[in-house]
Amino acid sequence: MPRLRDFDLLERLGQRLRALREAHRLTQAEFGERVGLEAETVSRVERGHQPLSVANLARVATVFGVPIAALVDPEVPLPPPALEPGELEILAAYRALPPELRGVAVKMLRSMVG
Repeated sequence: MPRLRDFDLLERLGQRLRALREAHRLTQAEFGERVGLEAETVSRVERGHQPLSVANLARVATVFGVPIAALVDPEVPLPPPALEPGELEILAAYRALPPELRGVAVKMLRSMVG
């Protein structure tokens, strides 16, 4: 692969981060909260105007379960999000329930949706 200029690499990183954020249906503020960045920083990174440190790249990759290479290499596909936003919290709350209450929780949720 030919060597990329810094701007090209930053632009590609920004496009990949935006795609990852949008795939998870997150605002820039929500995305930033998950990875420990300000929304304005996320905006500058997505536009290719600011680099991320290696530590921040690693945090993004870890939070979203992708290899760091997927953040800059378009040949590495970004996996679709496994869960919708909010589902992780619901799943965590369900798992925290004692087994005898899980059936009750499922019945309550089913009654709420239909």
